[in-house]
Amino acid sequence: MAPRRTTPSIRIEYNRGLHLLGTVLWFDAVRRADLCFLSHAHLRQAAPHRKILATPATAALVRPRLHKARTLVCPYHRPFALGELGLMLIPAGHIAGSAQLVVEYRSERLIYTGHFSLS
Repeated sequence: MAPRRTTPSIRIEYNRGLHLLGTVLWFDAVRRADLCFLSHAHLRQAAPHRKILATPATAALVRPRLHKARTLVCPYHRPFALGELGLMLIPAGHIAGSAQLVVEYRSERLIYTGHFSLS
């Protein structure tokens, strides 16, 4: 018997950044967002967000361009929750402080990465 296929509950849309539909979470958005994960410190992602989620190194590097955004500084490998979202940052290896974001939402898992390095 073939395995039963189900429709994933995680849905993403692109609008000058990736948005996890049904939540306030955006990924590397270049438009204003209520909550935006910055995967690394390239300044084009530092739009005037309400809140930014980043590693300590990324937050320090973009701080001059944060436009008074509240910063949620999160170290690697420390799971935490924001509402229905289970989140954890893991290293991306691109530049100092770069991260991938593991998201658990509605019993599914998504891993977002900006730039990364295998070395």
